[in-house]
Amino acid sequence: MQGMQPWKARREGERRTLALAPLSRCKVAVVGLAMLAGGCASISTPLPDSKPTASTSLSKQDQKKAVDELTQKRDTHEQDAEKQIESSQ
Repeated sequence: MQGMQPWKARREGERRTLALAPLSRCKVAVVGLAMLAGGCASISTPLPDSKPTASTSLSKQDQKKAVDELTQKRDTHEQDAEKQIESSQ
């Protein structure tokens, strides 16, 4: 004799189904939709500001000053590296 499986019918041809009344089906559907809608309400995505942002770019004078500082740092770094190489030899 084959073992009984809970999802199969006890007798050949007999089917067991979970029958819900139409009103119960509606209640289940409404509760399910309410749960989905409730979960979506907790998610909030911040929107970007609608006003224009101020420009953060440097003026021509500030750009020139920054480039000059970087050039000076590069030159002194190269000189320091050359001195270090010469002293290690």
